[in-house]
Amino acid sequence: MMGCYSEVIGYHANEYQKCERFLSGKFEVSNDTDWLGTGMYFWDNLSNAKYWKREKVRKGDPPHEEACKIVKARISCEHLLDLADTEIPAGFCRLWQGAKHKIGNDKRSNMGFGQKIDFIIFYYSDMQDDCLVVKASAD
Repeated sequence: MMGCYSEVIGYHANEYQKCERFLSGKFEVSNDTDWLGTGMYFWDNLSNAKYWKREKVRKGDPPHEEACKIVKARISCEHLLDLADTEIPAGFCRLWQGAKHKIGNDKRSNMGFGQKIDFIIFYYSDMQDDCLVVKASAD
């Protein structure tokens, strides 16, 4: 399920101060429960990051274009959960079937996909100490 070591360029759009903190070595973690789980989100191309920046400004978070910034990062990953590969989601579903008995039925039915990814990483504890990169397509 995990791929081998790879390196990608990623673009992150966020508030100016958060991007500056990232450039100084501090990750601004999102606790997203629906998309791909807890972490910092990067686009694989500049056009998508520019779109996201425009959307953030349009929604008023931050309130104006100068308060938002795009940073570019070289992301090295040893563990890649590539959900864009059509065979990988089936493997993830098998992992989820094996792990979900640890959660009560009432909580399990309300979990978003991102929460499931977070739980799998926690359940299979050998993945916790490493940075896991999750790749997905918008299809």
